[in-house]
Amino acid sequence: MIRKFEKVSFETFKKAFPNIPDDIVLKIYSNVQIPVRKTKYSAGYDFITPIDIMLDAGDSIMVPTGIKAYMQPNEFLAMYIRSSLGVKKNLMLKNNVGIIDSDYVDNASNEGHIMVSIRNMGDTILTLKQGEAISQGIFQPYLVVDDDLVLNERTGGFGSTNEVITLEKAKLVDAKKMLEIQKESFKKYAEKYGKFDADPAKMTLHRMEFNVKYRLGDYQKIMLNDKIIGGIFGFRLDEESTWHVAQFYILPDYEHLGYGTKAMDLFFELHKDVKIWYADTIKQETKNVEFYQKFGFKIIDEEEEHDGLTFVTLIKK
Repeated sequence: MIRKFEKVSFETFKKAFPNIPDDIVLKIYSNVQIPVRKTKYSAGYDFITPIDIMLDAGDSIMVPTGIKAYMQPNEFLAMYIRSSLGVKKNLMLKNNVGIIDSDYVDNASNEGHIMVSIRNMGDTILTLKQGEAISQGIFQPYLVVDDDLVLNERTGGFGSTNEVITLEKAKLVDAKKMLEIQKESFKKYAEKYGKFDADPAKMTLHRMEFNVKYRLGDYQKIMLNDKIIGGIFGFRLDEESTWHVAQFYILPDYEHLGYGTKAMDLFFELHKDVKIWYADTIKQETKNVEFYQKFGFKIIDEEEEHDGLTFVTLIKK
């Protein structure tokens, strides 16, 4: 294709709504509109929000547009905030200007799904209605230097050209930061299911410090370049070759982008001598269950905490 917009598949689109039933996501998916120019000489193609948005002052949100873009190899799609929103509503793109490369489309990670991250820079609550244009995309050519010899092919999706996931051993000085990240990561579960005994958001600093220094365990920081975005804590059970993934979390802004999968792969590689792994998660969080299942975990037990909340135990051999 020379230059064209298309909707991403429903399977890809619903990854942006991991905790919402498929029938509701399907209704949102039906709201996705192909970007268009509004006048004959407009440079920008308007991208529409398929959902209603309410942002407190200073807050941001990643909006799934449901759109992917085809273009020529020597072009990119520049994403800008709509001028009227910037001037009248103090809305900005979180990354100021988005750059969609020509090889982003149809990548194996997210099909080239264009996500627009917006931030309310005003001092009052901002509301945007489904169907409202939030950003504009402009196709632009680019030039390279004469001796440019880059031959690497893209292997991932969002941010994959300059973002690298690594693991680093957590230290006691990291405990407070890790606790903050974990609480932020699990806050949604407390809001969704109420109080429950095993709520990781109840973790104390003392307990976090204990886990970090536990001699029969391993606490790894999930690093995106130089930034901590999550953590993995596993510990040995009765047998040296049997371990339990006790904690695994990533900040909400970095979920469902392939970072968790990479981090877990690295953790298993660090402990490749382990023969049996156990893990626990919430049964109703089907995306979480599927995450473990794709690594070979199988459900072996479940226990109801209260009505609407069940924990499952999984095993990987």
